[in-house]
Amino acid sequence: MVKGIIDATSEEFIGDTLIEPHEECFKESNIYGGRDQFTYDYSIDDCVLIRTTDIFPQNHIVLSPKNGYALLKTMPEEFRDFLYSREVDLPYEEKEKIAEKLSIYEVMGRDTIHFCLNGLVGDHAFNSFGGRPYIIVEPLKYHVEDKNLESLRVEDTYFSDRVKLSDEAVLIISEEAYNVIKDDPNYVSDLESYDIYIYKGNNQQKAVSEVLKRLGYDSFLVSSHGYSNGTALYTPAYEMYNYINKYAEDNDISNKPHFGSNFHHEEIKRMEEIIGPIVKRMFYIMSRELSKDENELDDYYIDKDKEVIRNLIKEYGIERLCLLVEKINAAILKAVEESKILGDEYKGIKL
Repeated sequence: MVKGIIDATSEEFIGDTLIEPHEECFKESNIYGGRDQFTYDYSIDDCVLIRTTDIFPQNHIVLSPKNGYALLKTMPEEFRDFLYSREVDLPYEEKEKIAEKLSIYEVMGRDTIHFCLNGLVGDHAFNSFGGRPYIIVEPLKYHVEDKNLESLRVEDTYFSDRVKLSDEAVLIISEEAYNVIKDDPNYVSDLESYDIYIYKGNNQQKAVSEVLKRLGYDSFLVSSHGYSNGTALYTPAYEMYNYINKYAEDNDISNKPHFGSNFHHEEIKRMEEIIGPIVKRMFYIMSRELSKDENELDDYYIDKDKEVIRNLIKEYGIERLCLLVEKINAAILKAVEESKILGDEYKGIKL
């Protein structure tokens, strides 16, 4: 059921410092050391899981990509090393735009499902998350005893295998995506089972902040290390960050990061097995088009000679490379559409 429409057409930057905490979490200020000291008395009822995704959560179930299906865009390290080197004399903002064009689709072989708490996931050096049409809002209180809750962290709470959403789950859906599925018989019954907010525009942070406010939750700006304002004393973000960490400790829930975990090592290995051959093939295409000796690339893959690849990319040119990546991504999407079987997505790719 559609509960509201959010205007997210504005490019206004939304951060937690601009959002007032709701009254239930506010206690009187006290003068301490010449400063106002505020206390925000959070409980588990104030915490909400947020996930942005390309996959509609049918039957109130979110599957890990290994069990379900998902794509992730990743920029190969060879492209990243070149793009962010001094050889490319462009403003950082321009490099960020190019980075998106140089990112290649790969099927995620992840065993885990990731959420942030009380805020939309922020982009970081290894991935960007904008443009995914579905945002899941789910009360944390229903999942703190889940056997597959692997870690509780504000910036990355993750589960293994699957998550069964509660009846209180809310979906925030882009207007374009909603118009595509609203009359589709494969989605109609599921759409009726959720409270839904539709947002117009591309400012997902604003959409999430507005919906959380309407639902009675505080909203924060999530960074890769917590909340962007989570280190400033006596702020809501500071108190929420400390509350979550203490809750995990008091309830014997792990709060170790996904990075460096056994899950992470297995997933990296699996993804490298998928994307590695595609990147190598791209280098061979570049070599042929530049009339280069392909044996140089064989030497590169044996010796990891970064200069060989850097010089090749430089001569090929970023504009041509972006077009090549575009063709690769189109071929991958076509192959995925035809098979949708993990491990077989890249069979028969032709450029």
